[in-house]
Amino acid sequence: MKRWSSLLIIGAIFMLFIGGNASASINVDGDLEWINWDGVALFEEDTPPWQNYLGPGYGAQDFDVEFLALYNTGNRIYFGLQTGFDMHGPVMGFGPGDFAIDIDYDLEYEYAIDFSFSQGNDVSFDLVDVCTWRDVMYPSHSDANPFEYLTGDIIDNFTSIEYGFFCDSGGNHHILEGYLDASAFDLERFDCVGIRWTMGCGNDFGLVYDCPPVVPEPCTLFLLVSGVIGISVRKFINI
Repeated sequence: MKRWSSLLIIGAIFMLFIGGNASASINVDGDLEWINWDGVALFEEDTPPWQNYLGPGYGAQDFDVEFLALYNTGNRIYFGLQTGFDMHGPVMGFGPGDFAIDIDYDLEYEYAIDFSFSQGNDVSFDLVDVCTWRDVMYPSHSDANPFEYLTGDIIDNFTSIEYGFFCDSGGNHHILEGYLDASAFDLERFDCVGIRWTMGCGNDFGLVYDCPPVVPEPCTLFLLVSGVIGISVRKFINI
């Protein structure tokens, strides 16, 4: 029995090393199922708006950015937004902004996800290599910048995004979920990535960063696994 236990331990350790960086299973369906997003980088509004204040502006639920989630696997980034703002827009004359992406963790936003709706709730987006951004309307809300891209080159159009909606006692809630692969940016693998979103007035915004899991160098991984297996096999033989 001890020998079989040792073999099981060896197998478990080996599987830990070869499978430890497997991606979480996030279903992009317009429903922020938190069990799937558990453990990812998340911006969350901790308390209900106080006297309609959101930060940096006012507006209550209709302008509330409730959640902004980001999961970076290294090969793919998943993003999810839940907001009281109707992303079909405009709302009181203000439109929804673009997702701004910081691809190399330098606090600058090089790319935009410019989404649009067609035939009701069918949604797609352009990935844009941004040259210049447009700011939110009110200078006092500059913490929410940028709002949407002004000039840039459209790289490609994608349909890897879904819209969802539900309502409860707290009001209306609009959801966008999507993903992009590193190859869309001509990258082999993502480094730390940031994403933010706001609306035209900048009454509220979300900002979140996430870094990919560390992938051991092949030689390092081989030495670690070989060492652990060697020690375990030696103990197994001596039992």
